[in-house]
Amino acid sequence: MLTAQLRDLEADGLISRTVFAEVPPRVEYEMTWKARGLAPHDGGADRLVERVREKRAAKAHHARP
Repeated sequence: MLTAQLRDLEADGLISRTVFAEVPPRVEYEMTWKARGLAPHDGGADRLVERVREKRAAKAHHARP
């Protein structure tokens, strides 16, 4: 169900999908400018995304040998 919704959003140009050639596989989704223009923007989504990126970076930094 989630995969179908993500593919629909991508087909509508509302999100972009980036596939990384890694093991395990990794895919990232990002809102497009088209999607950002649909609703008033208070920065909440951007702050949430930034926190997730910071946590991932910290986790990756600690996992390095």
